[in-house]
Amino acid sequence: MSDGQEERKEQEERRKWEEKRKDREDERERDWEKDGDRERRDSREVESLDAAVRAESGTRTRRSFLVAAAAAAGEYGFYRWIDRSPGDQLIPRPLRRMVNFNAKVSRAVFDERGLAPTYPVSRSMELRTNGNYGLKMDLVPESYRLQLVGVENAKQFPQYFDDVTAWEYKYAAKKEPAPV
Repeated sequence: MSDGQEERKEQEERRKWEEKRKDREDERERDWEKDGDRERRDSREVESLDAAVRAESGTRTRRSFLVAAAAAAGEYGFYRWIDRSPGDQLIPRPLRRMVNFNAKVSRAVFDERGLAPTYPVSRSMELRTNGNYGLKMDLVPESYRLQLVGVENAKQFPQYFDDVTAWEYKYAAKKEPAPV
């Protein structure tokens, strides 16, 4: 008799296990159905939007292609016009005209009015210290050299040197300021 009870108990447990498994499968199927409905709804919306885009892009594609072809032909013609035009100082004439126009504009903008004012030497004063950071030693002014550009007879100045980067500057120990 005890064997019969054990069998019934096993059968009951198996039936419960199968019911739970079936419930889980049913839940999965319901979730899949919901997802499928959602996907079908979304796909209908996407299809309608795709159809609208295709209808509009069909007309725009032809029009855009024609505009792009006309623009490319115009650009090519413009390039050939510049390339085949006679040169003026090794620059094609249309580009030379633009360079000359830019030069006129810059001369008009940066004439004497745009220059910084110059002052007589009598108004000069000792240079102010811009903080105590920087060089640890003072530069010897006699060793200082300039590279003058755009000045006539630049070699006449004692500070002139052909290659400033090759020049070695001399330094002197910094003088400590006296306490006040």
